[in-house]
Amino acid sequence: MRVDNKKVKLIKKIYYKKKLIAILIPLEVIKSTKKLNFITSVNNSLQIGIDKRESKSCVKSHIHKFCKKIILDSQEFIYIISGDIKVDLLNTQNRMIKTIILSSGDGILLISLAHRIYYLKETHAIYIKQGPCLNLAKSKLYLE
Repeated sequence: MRVDNKKVKLIKKIYYKKKLIAILIPLEVIKSTKKLNFITSVNNSLQIGIDKRESKSCVKSHIHKFCKKIILDSQEFIYIISGDIKVDLLNTQNRMIKTIILSSGDGILLISLAHRIYYLKETHAIYIKQGPCLNLAKSKLYLE
């Protein structure tokens, strides 16, 4: 199954066996945002928000307080600056669940299960993951 960004105008939550595995954030959603809106639940280990601010507006100076958190999962957010990628969402047996094409300005939060990425064009992207990652060999399990 494929999700075509040209037809998706809203945030798309992708489920597998009733479990949220990814959230697709098309450029149209980012551009249409009117105010700060977090698209992830308060319980999600990686919080993603979309914001629009007018010129000369200000967020008051603040500090993010230290607070001990125990995070057992690893999530990844990918934002495409330019280019196109194909993201295959896979189950733990490496079987296809869904394919998603991301283009410039699109983002996706990969919450659980497996994924594979193909670069369809030269691509510049930002990848965000929780840290620290002290041992790369222990942090990933390759299925192929």
